[in-house]
Amino acid sequence: MSTGLWQSLGNLEQRLRVAVTVARGEPAWRPEPLLASCQVSLFPPLDNRLADERFEKLNRLRAAYHLSEFDADVVVTALAVHADMGFSSVYAFLLDNPNATSPSVGLILDLLSTSPHERAACRASFASGGPLRSHGLVRLGLDDLPFPLRPVELDAHVADFLLGSEGIDERLRDVCELIPPSKQELPEPLRTIPATLKTFSRDRRPLVLYLRGATSSRLKDAAAALGGRVRATVLAVDLNRAAQCACGLPQALELIRRDSTMRDSIRFFAGVDEIRETEHFDVFRRHLARMQGVVLIGGGAEWQADALGPSGVVTIDLGAASWDERRSSWRTSLAGHGFKLREGELDTLATSFRLSTDQIRDASAAAGNYVLLHQSPPEAVVKEVFRAARSQTGQELSKLTRRIEPIYGWNDLVLPADSLAQLRELCRRVSYRETVLKNWGFGKRHSSGKGANALFAGGSGTGKTMAAEVIGTELQLSLFKIDLAGVVSKYIGETEKNLDKIFAAATDADAILFFDEADALFGKRSEVRDSHDRYANLEISYLLQKMEEYQGIAILATNLKQNMDDAFVRRLAFTIGFPFPDAAMREQIWRRVWPAELPCADDVDFGLLAENFPLSGGNIRNIVLAAAFEAAAEPASAVAMRHLLHATRREHQKLGKPLLDSEIPESLTASSSAGRAA
Repeated sequence: MSTGLWQSLGNLEQRLRVAVTVARGEPAWRPEPLLASCQVSLFPPLDNRLADERFEKLNRLRAAYHLSEFDADVVVTALAVHADMGFSSVYAFLLDNPNATSPSVGLILDLLSTSPHERAACRASFASGGPLRSHGLVRLGLDDLPFPLRPVELDAHVADFLLGSEGIDERLRDVCELIPPSKQELPEPLRTIPATLKTFSRDRRPLVLYLRGATSSRLKDAAAALGGRVRATVLAVDLNRAAQCACGLPQALELIRRDSTMRDSIRFFAGVDEIRETEHFDVFRRHLARMQGVVLIGGGAEWQADALGPSGVVTIDLGAASWDERRSSWRTSLAGHGFKLREGELDTLATSFRLSTDQIRDASAAAGNYVLLHQSPPEAVVKEVFRAARSQTGQELSKLTRRIEPIYGWNDLVLPADSLAQLRELCRRVSYRETVLKNWGFGKRHSSGKGANALFAGGSGTGKTMAAEVIGTELQLSLFKIDLAGVVSKYIGETEKNLDKIFAAATDADAILFFDEADALFGKRSEVRDSHDRYANLEISYLLQKMEEYQGIAILATNLKQNMDDAFVRRLAFTIGFPFPDAAMREQIWRRVWPAELPCADDVDFGLLAENFPLSGGNIRNIVLAAAFEAAAEPASAVAMRHLLHATRREHQKLGKPLLDSEIPESLTASSSAGRAA
């Protein structure tokens, strides 16, 4: 066996020639076996590289399963029919059975043993507990035949592997994928893993690493990077699919172990969270306890050790890709599509979007394709890159909330100077998060509060939702609106579950969470009258805790700040007031909600409207829109004061405050009449 697989088959061929010569003339049927002519060899000398490669695979199989030299010869003898069907004819000839296609136990013992004593000793290799059968390398067919007559069949996938195939066992094709060694850098939490990792892999010493708390694509990237560190392929397994495999999870896991052992690859089991609460998890843990070499597991929950094993599991919290990793990925991926962004733009992308390497590559490709299809000018590239980045996030969150596409900017917002200043400060919390938390060390001193949470307090229509959109526009982030009235449940524990789902989905979305109608949850803690009041306070505390843990922007909007306990308010980074607009602010709102394309009659006086109708910004927007529809129904008409007064009456009706003619100042009716006469 020391001269290579092809040489071993050649040696087998010579033994068979001898056996054929001895047996010639004895069978009742007389085929012309392929080996009958001594002048022709099935296996002429091959290129040394090819021979060495195949011999290396056979050697790997021997070492992995502790096969004896006789065991290895059995594998070669059974492999021969897969290498050339001529061997089947020879085996059929020697067994005096034209239907035989594989060697029998007895024939192999005759070929490979030289004495009765050796024959008896070698027979043990075919026992069910021996390495050949217990690992599924060979199987014995036809149970009803005497043991020496049972055919010895090499597993088809083992044969394919030894003969040069690199594919996965067809029974595992929907369960596994092979990931080649990656040259990318190890994620930051893995960079301190010592070089002895190679020793574990080489010596097949058991080592289970539990990679926790990252997206599935980041986990896969980390596994590929570790494979690159030890120069090994990674066999990535979807445990949820494996549990549904037709052959059953136990057999699927054994096939996975055999496949990875033959390839000397690292096993990476993803999807452990999906089976954690099922009986499959116990099957998986028992299987892990028997594994050797380096095994990686990816999941989100804490790993709980128990008697089922495995023992000595090392947990490594990966979390999201670091800022440096994201920035490097953006630079590399965009360069591949001919884009070169400015340093500040790369900084913003890395800060705003906690995407995996795969997501960054996909976003870069999408932006590149869009620009190419639309022949977009260079100045549009940045906008498309940010748009593509946003599209990579929030898919799960969209199922639980409502996505809002921000359209407003700072010029649309009419607020007191201090409120505007606080909104800009909130934006800076995100823009300069990396500098303060990482470079200046605050991230090491604070376990929570790394995001930016805020309370927007003000009446309906005062601009709270618009302000959230302005923040989304400024930071180019997705905005998701959550109606807390729909999240709060009268059933104990359900509110927390609903909040958990939202924040879990938001973790990878890098989104702004805007909790509207927060009054559904708030109540003064000092006014606890019964157990329901106490539980309501627990719900508030839980929401604020999740907001503190969230590393993005989370905003609570309420109409009744006075109903919120001061102790709760102190846990928020910002409390921004949205007061009811005074006359000066209302005039600004009237002017800013008026589109430049909307024709305006000469009689429209924004100052008079602002002074005489104390309305919120939301009401004013509704009035201008309704007046525009009224004017559009009149040929060649601009929006006039009469249209605005009619729409104002309707808006008051909606508010439950009908506007009487006597309540409309003469200055407005006179302006309206003059406009109509003109």
